[in-house]
Amino acid sequence: MLQTSNDTDSRTFMKTLYLTVCTRSSPPRGQHTSLEFAQYLHINLRHNQLISVKAIKWLPNLKTLDLSFNRLTHIPQFHMDAYKRLQTLNMSNNLVEELTAIAR
Repeated sequence: MLQTSNDTDSRTFMKTLYLTVCTRSSPPRGQHTSLEFAQYLHINLRHNQLISVKAIKWLPNLKTLDLSFNRLTHIPQFHMDAYKRLQTLNMSNNLVEELTAIAR
């Protein structure tokens, strides 16, 4: 399911992307580039059987990322600016065994 939302009020502008319960282990080639997603602050990729999310490293504005219920074995590499902005990372119910990737 692909769902996007733009929530606006007088003080904030927030963009959210939901790609949940898809049957692919990666996005279709050429259809979704990291530059398209760079605008999103909140991304939900839960229940997608993902084995890799390498494009995450090109998202400097990311605040919330839900990668739960996939088949990931490692914590993804983030954009340097995202390390400062990221507030919530949900990696529950994956195959991650070590958390050394986030120790910087």
